[in-house]
Amino acid sequence: MTVGAIMFVLFGILCFIGGFFMFSRSNNFLKSSQKLEGIILGYKEVHGIGDPTTYAPIVEYIADGEKKTFTSNVSSSSKKLIGGKVKILYNHKDGNVEINSLVSLWFFPTMIIVMGLIFIGIGIFGKNIS
Repeated sequence: MTVGAIMFVLFGILCFIGGFFMFSRSNNFLKSSQKLEGIILGYKEVHGIGDPTTYAPIVEYIADGEKKTFTSNVSSSSKKLIGGKVKILYNHKDGNVEINSLVSLWFFPTMIIVMGLIFIGIGIFGKNIS
């Protein structure tokens, strides 16, 4: 096995382990969070370098007897109707809150795990990696 192949395998293993920890963190958040309903108040524009503008929803919800707001960490190119309802997860112990969706909970851990497996596969089965 060449040095390049070993580097691919090591990087893949690191990605896989990191993705596993992200997956575990999302799973623990899901188990320890309260399911609530929120209302979309508006959107925050998110500008990436060279990327089109995306929009992160600003959501209002009631937890622990008081109204609170948060801006989602996940943005998209489309907007739901302002005033629309969304399901959220709220952890009253640490105050973490996120929209209850596949993308916000599982996309990044899954992507990192798959990327790790691809790098491991390239390192093991790839030809002429120097």
